[in-house]
Amino acid sequence: MIPGVCTIGVAGFRTVVYNQWDAVGKAVVGPAIREGDQLVGDYLAQQEKIPARAEAMARARARAAAAEERADLGGPSLATLRLKAGLSQAQLAQAMGTQQPNVARWERNPGNLEYGSMKKLAAALGLATEDVLRVLENVK
Repeated sequence: MIPGVCTIGVAGFRTVVYNQWDAVGKAVVGPAIREGDQLVGDYLAQQEKIPARAEAMARARARAAAAEERADLGGPSLATLRLKAGLSQAQLAQAMGTQQPNVARWERNPGNLEYGSMKKLAAALGLATEDVLRVLENVK
């Protein structure tokens, strides 16, 4: 077990990371969660229900998008568009009527984004479909 502090955006909290090991000593993907422990995603969703914290987290996402743009990484990414809107992956997924892992997959590999999903993404972000398409064309 590795005690430490986990900071995500403006949400910081103490956490303990547990690793599971298989019979040959190789780490198994996923933490072992004890009774009473809370998953990070669950904690953040709980914090998003507090208006002041939700606003602070949205501002932090916008600052992260601005920092990414200043780094000049070859143009904006889907993650930058989402962060500019102040949304988490889970919030964007909910607005699109899909699940968070889909948003994460599209941000990692935008080539998997189908046109119907692109239209929903643009609508959820308040952008024109052409704006999202322009970002996808710039992704290398």
